[in-house]
Amino acid sequence: MQVFQQFDIGTAKPSAELRERVPHHLIDCLPPQENFTAFEFKQRADNIIRDLHAQGKVPIIVGGTGLYIQVLMQDFDCAIAVDPELRKRILENIETRGAEAVHAELTAVDPESASRIQPTDPIRIERALGVFRQTGIPLSKFHREDTQSDSSYRAQLYVLEMERARLYDLINNRVDRMMTAGWLDEVRTLIRCGIPETCKPFQSIGYKQLLSHLKGDLSLDE
Repeated sequence: MQVFQQFDIGTAKPSAELRERVPHHLIDCLPPQENFTAFEFKQRADNIIRDLHAQGKVPIIVGGTGLYIQVLMQDFDCAIAVDPELRKRILENIETRGAEAVHAELTAVDPESASRIQPTDPIRIERALGVFRQTGIPLSKFHREDTQSDSSYRAQLYVLEMERARLYDLINNRVDRMMTAGWLDEVRTLIRCGIPETCKPFQSIGYKQLLSHLKGDLSLDE
């Protein structure tokens, strides 16, 4: 989510001071209305990694979403480009008729993908339906046939673990700090700027719930 401009507090972007001291990549590089897939991440990350290697530097990939790390490190081929106009039409259809109605269309052509996608998730519905309409092949079939190959890099993978209760305390405190920093006001500003509710960052954890609160569907305590 940190690739998207304007969505700052809820994505926990590193501070300007930290980014001055340590170069960061793939932050604030896309407007929020743009789509961003794991394959697009792989392409962009590949280019940056190769550039850093040419400079004699070792990049540190920090996550985040396990799928994106897997696509990069195991070199999955998940490249299915959907025509932007087709994507736009599907998203407009979702806005007009509702995500659940379009999810029913997806169920008819790709029940396997539909079973994994929530009827209230417009971004993933648009992706799966777009792939089918672009290619005539269900997205689930592409996923079944996708195979990993050896990584292009010599890499070490580190997973940080801690006691679960302490982790939840840290998460709770982090959310409190985000709210104190003005997270709710950030969402209000994004709405006033005309950022559509269907854009991908508005479907992420936290933003989705604060948006529901501002629409009157959830209390702030909830």
